[in-house]
Amino acid sequence: MLYSSLTQPQVFIVMLCIGVICGLILSMSKYFGKKLGKHNIIKQINYLIYIVASFLLFIATNLLSNYGQFRFYVFFSTIIGIIIEQIFFEKIWTLLYKKCYNLRDGRKKHKKEKNK
Repeated sequence: MLYSSLTQPQVFIVMLCIGVICGLILSMSKYFGKKLGKHNIIKQINYLIYIVASFLLFIATNLLSNYGQFRFYVFFSTIIGIIIEQIFFEKIWTLLYKKCYNLRDGRKKHKKEKNK
């Protein structure tokens, strides 16, 4: 299906946002992979699930926004989105994950201390 070249900037912005979301998904996989410790098989399965989820999100968005046409700017904008997320947002999200995880563990420790 042919479409107007006027939609290319919109597709670029959409794919840039999807790149950021895929970067967030990959950051989550790295963080939870660290929490799994020495369980290499489970860690590899975890990485595989997150990578497949990112890939499916990319494919589905490309099908919906760009009629399934793979062009250079689609890949370029997605890669730029992932790089932006890795540079700017990864540290922020990692701190948020750690705070949430520590809050949950802190509550468990607090309950154990009360029970003693």
